[in-house]
Amino acid sequence: MRLNFLSVVALELVRSLRRHGQALPVVVLGPHSAFRTAVDVARLDGTDFLERPVSAQRLRAALHKVTAVAEDSAKR
Repeated sequence: MRLNFLSVVALELVRSLRRHGQALPVVVLGPHSAFRTAVDVARLDGTDFLERPVSAQRLRAALHKVTAVAEDSAKR
């Protein structure tokens, strides 16, 4: 099994944010083979997981989504 260090770091960052009560929207960019990381990020209420390489259109859509989530959270 090949371990992608950056995926592990990203997952730990999301876990730490959630443990400290932070509901910040999160987009994780990982390798195509990081399906397990994507599932774990989703379980931690990560906003999105993008596989590399990512298209500019997909990246823009993800950033639009997290901006909308952040704006909605700020209104509450």
